[in-house]
Amino acid sequence: MTHLPEAVPRPDAAAILAGLKGFQRDTVEHAFDRLYVAADSTRRFLVADEVGLGKTLVARGVIAKALDHLWDGEDQVKQIDVVYICSNAQIARQNVRRLRIGTDRFVRAGRLGLLPQEIHGLKDNRVNYLALTPGTSFDLKSSMGIKAERVLLYHMVQRIWPDPRKGPMNLFQGGVRKAESFRWELAEFQRWRRIDDELADAFERRIRDEGEELREEYQELCRRFRRARPRIPWSDRSRQIGFIGRLRSILAEVCVSALQPDLVILDEFQRFKHLLDGNDPTAHLARRLFNYSDSTSAVRMLLLSATPYRMYTLHHESREDDHYRDFLRTIEFLDPKLKESGEFRRLLDRYRDEVYAIASGTEPLKEIKSDIERRLRRVMSRTERLPATKEADGMMREVPSAGTQLTRDDVLDYLALGKIGRRVGQPHVLEYWKSSPYLFSFMDDYKLKTEFAARLGTGVESELASLLNGFGRASVPWDVVEAYRELDPGNARLRDLMAWMKDSQAWDLLWVPPSLPYYSETGPWKQARQEQFSKRLIFSSWQVVPKSIASVVSYEVERRAFRRFDASIRNTTEERRKIRPLLRFAFSNERLSGMPVLGILYPSPSLAELGDPVAEMSGNLTLEDAVDRARNRIKPLLARITEPYLDAKRDDESWYWAAPLILDLERHRESTENWFGRRELASSWNLAEAETEEDSRWTDHVERASQFVDLWRQSCTREDLELGRPPHDLAQILALRSVAGPATSALRAITRASGPETLTAVEARDAAARIAWGFRALFNLPEAMAIVRGRKYGSESTPYWQQVVTYCAAGNLQAVLDEYVHTLRDLEGLFAAEAVAAWDRIATAITSALTLRTGAPRVQELKVVKQGVRTTDHRMRNHFAMRFGAQERDDGTSGAREGQVRQAFNSPFWPFVLASTSVGQEGLDFHAYCHAVMHWNLPTNPVDLEQREGRVHRFKGLAVRKNIASELGSEAVATRSWDPWQALFDIAQSRASVNRGLIPYWIYPRESGAYIERHVPALPLSSDAFRFDLLKRSLAVYRMVFGQPRQDDLLAFLQERFDPEELSSIAPSLTIDLSAPLSS
Repeated sequence: MTHLPEAVPRPDAAAILAGLKGFQRDTVEHAFDRLYVAADSTRRFLVADEVGLGKTLVARGVIAKALDHLWDGEDQVKQIDVVYICSNAQIARQNVRRLRIGTDRFVRAGRLGLLPQEIHGLKDNRVNYLALTPGTSFDLKSSMGIKAERVLLYHMVQRIWPDPRKGPMNLFQGGVRKAESFRWELAEFQRWRRIDDELADAFERRIRDEGEELREEYQELCRRFRRARPRIPWSDRSRQIGFIGRLRSILAEVCVSALQPDLVILDEFQRFKHLLDGNDPTAHLARRLFNYSDSTSAVRMLLLSATPYRMYTLHHESREDDHYRDFLRTIEFLDPKLKESGEFRRLLDRYRDEVYAIASGTEPLKEIKSDIERRLRRVMSRTERLPATKEADGMMREVPSAGTQLTRDDVLDYLALGKIGRRVGQPHVLEYWKSSPYLFSFMDDYKLKTEFAARLGTGVESELASLLNGFGRASVPWDVVEAYRELDPGNARLRDLMAWMKDSQAWDLLWVPPSLPYYSETGPWKQARQEQFSKRLIFSSWQVVPKSIASVVSYEVERRAFRRFDASIRNTTEERRKIRPLLRFAFSNERLSGMPVLGILYPSPSLAELGDPVAEMSGNLTLEDAVDRARNRIKPLLARITEPYLDAKRDDESWYWAAPLILDLERHRESTENWFGRRELASSWNLAEAETEEDSRWTDHVERASQFVDLWRQSCTREDLELGRPPHDLAQILALRSVAGPATSALRAITRASGPETLTAVEARDAAARIAWGFRALFNLPEAMAIVRGRKYGSESTPYWQQVVTYCAAGNLQAVLDEYVHTLRDLEGLFAAEAVAAWDRIATAITSALTLRTGAPRVQELKVVKQGVRTTDHRMRNHFAMRFGAQERDDGTSGAREGQVRQAFNSPFWPFVLASTSVGQEGLDFHAYCHAVMHWNLPTNPVDLEQREGRVHRFKGLAVRKNIASELGSEAVATRSWDPWQALFDIAQSRASVNRGLIPYWIYPRESGAYIERHVPALPLSSDAFRFDLLKRSLAVYRMVFGQPRQDDLLAFLQERFDPEELSSIAPSLTIDLSAPLSS
């Protein structure tokens, strides 16, 4: 009998496939057949579905089918290894949790050379998952690798040639400057890391196979490096680099052999095609993984990419990216026999000839097209959105940019910039001027600015100062910023963006309005809904643009918020320091002053049950109606518990926090006592944050609440509870909190999928408490405090915590969180996660978004003075708008990472604008709260245009949710489901016609509804307007010239030969269709 490494349950492939949409199941079945079943299989298959259609979930389905196939029978594999390779760590973090099946974990080694410390006992596992990034795993050009690799190598070599002296330590230190630091790393490794014995033994065998020469080189280098030296002679350094590089190569080969991969998944495959047919050691190493086979099986490769080859090339573009060669290279990798026969190339030539002869009829062309499709479907498939909509527009609409207005000052700025550019030898300034205002403030590492700066302090400084005097908006005027005066956008495109921000009143919102509000909206929420508000994703070709957008737009939002609240306030460091958080936990006047704040952060199951606005929702329900109904349920319950205190001598605000605890003790005593009875409650509630001055007594506040619970449990007298007379508005305040309090809303939202019976679960309350703490961080931001207090809720004496709850209620917070949690289940890959694990992951994601640190990039002010030009560095805060990338804080320290910025953009909270270059974002999601893409600078070809827009046109995107909610919301609520969003999609799916799942999950068009918005703020009569018109026309027909050399010539021929109507009628019948065959 075959020995299996470990008794683990067989994956339920049928259940996993049942969770896919129809077109995804079709692709899974077709890919699996071509990889494992078909007699003529090439063992390689490409899923090239359009951007945003869930290729990762298709891969998960293929994994499930592969595991099931290899589990037993004649193709049984004892140790099944699945290797996932993607282009960067961000994509790995996003996707590995979506790919995983069952409880098996993905080991994200990142670098192949770190595998021995990351994965242990490969052969003890029935299934192994490993995630790698190719740039660091296969590319060994930087021969000494990173510090962690050298620490690992040191310890692996010590097992072979033990030597405790300093020489080996200094040898493997590489480029680390301080010897003490590296030796500390070596010691820490021994304490906390373990090397996999099997890999270590295999490495030792390979080292010994290298012979005495390698050992002698090691000994000689240890002698040369016996002393730590501040400067290493190049002769020694080059030998060190060569030796360590050789060890890294040997270790990488050992790791590849140890993996014995059965299925390799290459995500965003186009990023590392150089590994497929290169002749360098890096490519050879990669191909050892890709071509692995043993006596029982051969590796299969599943490639994922929406753009696996450059689908469109203009005549003037680099030959390195030539579409035709790239296309053939990809197809011939998938099926090497095609290269040998040359038959496929001849078929493409015939297709091209027939396109040029299209006036003679289309029948021959259709036959050749069918033959191309048949051959390509053997090795690939592609699903696209356009055929699923009646108008074939894929829910895409172009939105005119009415706000792109050029002013006289803009033109004067261009003329002044041109003069400066010519004087410093950088005359080409047009694109800079069109793209960004205040260029000398926001530019980093541009030649225009560096050449200007290099001439300061020279004989031409006075001339530059004179030119700068004529340049009104060369840099941000800091006196304007410090006075919180309005800053001229200084740029036509930015003026358009600012108009959107003002018209939608987005500056007055801390979160995006919900797609399915539970009661009618007023104020900025109503205005934003009327404007079909969506976050904005902005793409530019220039690095200066994201920085300028984030800074100028955020400043204007901040300015409006503060000026409305206090017109006298100034924007200086000193004034900023005076702004203290208002949701504090302190001790004053002999009492804990923050207990009412703790009250709004307390997740009360009773309030969650008594005030759910979904239960009350109707077509004309108002906030007042929802609160009144909650108050009517709460009032009699309060009457019973407050009656003994009605004759007390003093009003006592303690009731605001104590009453919900008493209600919970009466209604859910055991779970409430358990929740409060834990030592670690304070630290789990506040995310284990170090206490600040504002939170110096947080633990005392939690202990006070816990003591209150203990006293109540002991059935003490009224005096023991130390409560006075309940405030007259107690029922009203608790009703408002039950409808929209942060903690109450969070508790309901995270339990929508698990059911109302889980409201009392300790783990659910923990998760809700963490989310509430995140809201505290949000509402303690100076900008948020200005927005909330500027709304003038209540009177001047109304405490801030009450204003916060009122703001939450006005903003439909329960509806916001219900929708957000529903999207997070998909974004976080929580397909079949246990409730407790799901609550934890959801709470982590929400708090990460709520606690995003404000960015503050450095900006430079240039001022003309008597002596010439004075430069001063300042910082401008980025919050409402941010650039995609790592952030810097006010003090210059590191702020939010790129991943957290993306996570926050995929939340309903700030930032509302994310500006970026297009580089490196294939495969990343930005769709959860954005259906508007702004092309600040146009890409060079139509495929790149689609790639950008594909970032927001994805599964259950905001536009789809809006349209479904608008059309089916009342029906979903009528079901009285605890989970309204699941009910919504269930109804929408039941109404969808046969479309294999694109409707309603990716596409749900609606008259006057939301669409994927394409914004192009091109200046009238500019080259941008002309180029955009060309791009749009090319988009309509580029699929017709699929796989052709000189595509732009062929496109031009078709566009000259036929008018748009004729082209649109011809295109569908000639467009290459590679959709997978329908499965049963």
